[in-house]
Order: sequence, then structure tokens, then C-alpha cells
Amino acid sequence: MRIEILRNTIVDLQQVNVGDFVETDLRSALLLIGIKKAIAAPLPQEVIVTTEPDPLPTNPIPKRRKANDSQPRIQDLSSEPAACISPHS
Repeated sequence: MRIEILRNTIVDLQQVNVGDFVETDLRSALLLIGIKKAIAAPLPQEVIVTTEPDPLPTNPIPKRRKANDSQPRIQDLSSEPAACISPHS
């Protein structure tokens, strides 16, 4: 059984330190867990690191106009040709 050591001790006639992970028989592991010198540890797992795909681009959300907006929005017409209206036509 795989255990993580919480206090310096001896396991299978070997000195082990705090933070060590040890593989030992079930009886020894349960004894060390019972006297609070170890906790059950998960089996080591192989981790494969891959590159993450780029996140999809997000379009900014346009801001909403306030319901009681005192200043009306004025449309910018400077790029459009001006219409000439003469009072004499």
C-alpha cells in the first residue's frame, strides 16, 4: 500500500522523513496510519501536458443605453455628403 509519511519514522527497516511517499505491505501501512504517522496516498499517475487550444475570440458586448438617459444619442453623419437645401429652390 502506498502511504505518505507525516512524521519521521522507520518503515521496513528504512529511515523515512516527513513528506516521503512509501510503498509498503498492508499491515505496516495500517499500523502507521493508525498511530498517525502516515496517511493513505493516491497511486502515482502519469500526467501528460498538452498545449491548450487558443480560446475563441469574443466580441465585446455593446453597452446598453439607460432607460432614463437625458442626453439622446446623436448619429455621426460627417462621413456622408451633406444635402444642400436652399430656401430659394
